[in-house]
Amino acid sequence: MNRNLLFTILIVSLFSTGLFAQITLTSDYLPTAGDKIEISVAENFTDLVLPSGGNHDVDFSGLTETDSYTQTYLAASESELQDSFPTANLVLVDSQTGGSLFYFSDANTYDYIGFIGEQYLGIDVPVKMTPSAPVTRRKAPFNFGDLFDGDFDVSLSFDANQLPDTLFASSPIKPDSIKISIVSHTTNIAEGFGIVKIPGGEYDALRIKSIETRNTKVEGKLGTIWIDITSFLPFDGLGDVTIESYAYYSNETVTPILTVTLDTDKNISGVSYKKNELGTFNTSVDFVKPNLNITPNPVIDSSVLNFSNVTKGDYEVKIFNVLGREVWSNQYKIAGSKKITVDFSSLRRGTYLYSLIDSSGKTISTKRLLVLRP
Repeated sequence: MNRNLLFTILIVSLFSTGLFAQITLTSDYLPTAGDKIEISVAENFTDLVLPSGGNHDVDFSGLTETDSYTQTYLAASESELQDSFPTANLVLVDSQTGGSLFYFSDANTYDYIGFIGEQYLGIDVPVKMTPSAPVTRRKAPFNFGDLFDGDFDVSLSFDANQLPDTLFASSPIKPDSIKISIVSHTTNIAEGFGIVKIPGGEYDALRIKSIETRNTKVEGKLGTIWIDITSFLPFDGLGDVTIESYAYYSNETVTPILTVTLDTDKNISGVSYKKNELGTFNTSVDFVKPNLNITPNPVIDSSVLNFSNVTKGDYEVKIFNVLGREVWSNQYKIAGSKKITVDFSSLRRGTYLYSLIDSSGKTISTKRLLVLRP
């Protein structure tokens, strides 16, 4: 169905269902620093049916939580990784991925800027994902019948030594390195509205349908030749896929009230919903404690040790590899806040943990450090 025909059908639906029955999503549904929201994941949805578009009510109040995860939004300036995405003003720390997603957000748009984490496709490997251009995730104001597109284009490269050998068990080659290219286009259209009931509450919501067409290609380099090995890798979602999902949004919260994903046969394959009785929190509490951040992070050669709110005394900074072996340490006299430039060129590429330790041997904080090499 082409876009003009789809838009015409929506306009007809608009007047047949009542112009004043639907809500307008405002900047209230766009995330801001300080929002902490828990999402519930359900599995008992096999008998549920997703209504067609237009004016409709949804009763998913019988869902049972089988898992949950937390989303924490902070100002990007409060992240030690901000230097990697200087245009971002918001960061989402996601317990599902263990990584940090960076966004630009204002009163009218919420755009994805990039991602840094230590896991990709379930593999423990440092990754920095920077699309060729910001990807719009939400817009405001947004009404029934409105639509917007989002294009995503990114390329990732990994040394094969960073990856488990089992990954290439079915591949005709054992590559020296691999390159993952992801290109996707998503159309988001507000095609429904009504009352949504979930466990613990009900909301006046606008439903946004998203259809993403995505191609993920994996190439292996052998010598000077790149070979397509996409079909030989043990991952779902590679190659060409189309993903259809529906998200109900309300001005009462910045997270979707209800998100429903369909499989290729148009059956419901996944459901998540807002876990109620949670709201915003004051992030400043975490930042008045004694703290050490290393920036930039990931580091290539030199970085800055940023000490803040540290009681006067003798301290030691230690860096450990993933096996728990100490690979670097140094002692400092600190009082309050201080910045010290350090050369980390001796560290090999990989993931580390760094700790701030006081004179009694007590560990005050431990965080992750990513080391990259050109």
